[in-house]
Amino acid sequence: AAHSFGDFGQMVKRDGLAACTDLTINNNNGDRKVAIVLDSSGSMYYNDPGDLRLAAGRALNDFLISNSEAAGSGTKADQVAVIGFSDAPYVVFGPGDPGNSTADSSFSEIGADGGTFIAGGVLEAIDQIGNMSGTTRDRSAIVVFTDGSDYDQEALVDAINNATALGIRVSFGFLDPSVSSQGRPVLLAVRNSKGVYATIAVAAGSQNFINYVLLNGLTAQDNAQGAGNRLLAGLATTLFINGTAPLTSVFPVGSGERVNFTIQSFTGDQLDVQLKYGDQVLGNSTYSITRRSLIFLNATAPGDGQIDVVVSARNSPTDGLVSILPGSSVPIKNCTVAVLNGLAPANTGLSTGAKAGIGVGVTLGVLALAGLGFLAFAKFFAGG
Repeated sequence: AAHSFGDFGQMVKRDGLAACTDLTINNNNGDRKVAIVLDSSGSMYYNDPGDLRLAAGRALNDFLISNSEAAGSGTKADQVAVIGFSDAPYVVFGPGDPGNSTADSSFSEIGADGGTFIAGGVLEAIDQIGNMSGTTRDRSAIVVFTDGSDYDQEALVDAINNATALGIRVSFGFLDPSVSSQGRPVLLAVRNSKGVYATIAVAAGSQNFINYVLLNGLTAQDNAQGAGNRLLAGLATTLFINGTAPLTSVFPVGSGERVNFTIQSFTGDQLDVQLKYGDQVLGNSTYSITRRSLIFLNATAPGDGQIDVVVSARNSPTDGLVSILPGSSVPIKNCTVAVLNGLAPANTGLSTGAKAGIGVGVTLGVLALAGLGFLAFAKFFAGG
């Protein structure tokens, strides 16, 4: 039977999830300062009716080291603040212990009413991190969940740059691919902070966004190997490209698995795309791209391993932008990143055991949904 998007709509606390054994990060000794910033503008009422951003925020909070978890463990407790914003920012928790029951329940205080002043949320996050004890530089992070563009983009870029100057890493999870996204200056600012930006294309992608943030390194002190070139299902990853070197991203597969990839340039580049399994070419496309064009490629995995998505942009400007959304016949695993106890993983790549995909019945729906999001990206860059 076909699955609906609603099948993937519920997330549970990390304590109740199995770890993705091959999505691994190195252990951190804690002492982090983290602000979780959540959009509560009126559009969230219909763009996030299942409160996915709140569930993802809870999952991130639960990942942090609480006071009780730190006791006698050789690690230090993290600190967290939970911030909402619409026309203005407001603090619903903290700064304080992420293990405090009030921290978890505070997410329920985030509503859906008013405008979208993301810069205010980021600036409040900087203030709250400043109110936390200990070192800020390289031990701090701001993670933002939103579904829209700030009505003052310049202020948002300045706010992210202020965080970067203080050594605070900023990441964005964009919740609804059917509406406009952030402008290129915002994406550049996020990249300069060493954070990540991704569009959550389906409900199950919310947990994968948290996994992606953790793989990249929540703060500069976390997971030095970084997310590298990994792709996660249900997550449209925004990447930077130039015309001088191909961009290769990796998606783990199992034998016989059906996969699909949706690729688009946000900067009007002519793209050449290949799907490769080792030296074997599974699919390719050359597109004289416009800002409203998509590339769709499908393949069946010949064996266990990985498919490389190799993208070249012939006429890309400096800091060109491209997005890649993977889908699969393998259902998404509702699991979290595994934390290694101070040991480097034997293989820093993703293996088949960490597979996170999209159920057979929703593949075409995901492509349709993704197309809306990419067209919205394109519309922004075209000035339409």
